[in-house]
Amino acid sequence: MNLVKCPDCSKEVSKNAQKCPHCGAKLKMGGFSKTIIVIFGICVAIVLIASVNILNKPSHIREADTNKAICDMNIGKSPVFTKEICEYNYQRDLNKR
Repeated sequence: MNLVKCPDCSKEVSKNAQKCPHCGAKLKMGGFSKTIIVIFGICVAIVLIASVNILNKPSHIREADTNKAICDMNIGKSPVFTKEICEYNYQRDLNKR
């Protein structure tokens, strides 16, 4: 068991303890826990930024982007989906209002 000194009472405490059993002081969070929290926070920030960016687009542009993504995924799987047709439909959808 690794021991560290409590910053408040200076008595030895387990490195894994969340609070000092002698004085009750809250101990510093471990490096691994901080890393997980930071990574989670960054992921949440990315999702929020992406959501704001997507929601700021007009609905007809969001719909055109969605349709183009679906069309692009199906290029080559059917003669109906060619790159030219997908691009033509995308441009047509962008100009709709």
